[in-house]
Amino acid sequence: DAWSAIKANKSGYLTDIDTQSLLEICGEFELDIALLFYQGAFVHKGDELLKISKSVEEENIAEVLLPYLSIKASETIATTYIQGMQHMVEIAVKAMSPGINDPATANSAIDYLTASLLEHLRQPPQQCLTTAEGEQHLWLQPLPLSDLLFRIYTPLRTYSTGDVVVSLKMIRSLRQLLNVNNLNNNHRDLLRGEIKRIKADAQERLFNTHDQELIAEA
Repeated sequence: DAWSAIKANKSGYLTDIDTQSLLEICGEFELDIALLFYQGAFVHKGDELLKISKSVEEENIAEVLLPYLSIKASETIATTYIQGMQHMVEIAVKAMSPGINDPATANSAIDYLTASLLEHLRQPPQQCLTTAEGEQHLWLQPLPLSDLLFRIYTPLRTYSTGDVVVSLKMIRSLRQLLNVNNLNNNHRDLLRGEIKRIKADAQERLFNTHDQELIAEA
């Protein structure tokens, strides 16, 4: 809380973070930097974008740092994989709309989402980078897993739990994620919570007894 805040000079999506240049600034001015937004987040002009561990009187440090944080009007898949995941969610949700009703496409989208999430859990985003000397630090702000799971599974659950095939695919997707080695207990609880919500919604929307039993046993 004692650190100095630097505010965003415009609104938009934080599409790119030049960590190497920011680390060089950490070493040059002997300070630590903590980013307050994750890559891909929407930032409003005037929001506290980052904090620095000490004031730098001889430079306008905001003008030095802000060029290495790209804030643009739109998100791009090339700079944040989260946006790519959201596109896959949109494909699955559209496939399950009454006018299309294409569970095969929804299942395929869920497979790709599962593969991306497996990679995310096996290689979690870095939270802290250090200078070569190890004396200064750049703290990054990863998207919390709870938020990522909410973005992915809530739309899928809302629009797809009336279909037993897609509901089972979502549950099996989460079961696969639970098998990741070295997963911490908090993340396991989040994944189990998603499974419970999918099961609860599916049991409410499915009227065939056999389908309900399949969901209960999944």
